[in-house]
Amino acid sequence: LLTSIAAPVPASQGTRRYKMVVRLRLQRFGQRHAPFYRLVAADSRSPRDGKFLEILGTYNPISVTEFERQQRLKRVELNIQRLKYWIAVGAQPTHTGAPGQKKDTH
Repeated sequence: LLTSIAAPVPASQGTRRYKMVVRLRLQRFGQRHAPFYRLVAADSRSPRDGKFLEILGTYNPISVTEFERQQRLKRVELNIQRLKYWIAVGAQPTHTGAPGQKKDTH
């Protein structure tokens, strides 16, 4: 019987692994003058409304109910556990994607 012994491949060779920079950013949806945003974890190389890794929450700057209109409230829904996870593993929030950092343009 012929057997061959393969030498182990060093970790630096073989499959190349690139470190992906993950950013927390807002994706814009909705119609003109009626925006709606999703907070997502996305690869920094993907476009604003392109591929994402996970949806972390939503932001609706347009008031839906009469109470929200009177109080000038904005609706924000976040999955806090997943948001903490992504920040713990090194995701970098963008200026507008950072929770509580959205500039109010109204």
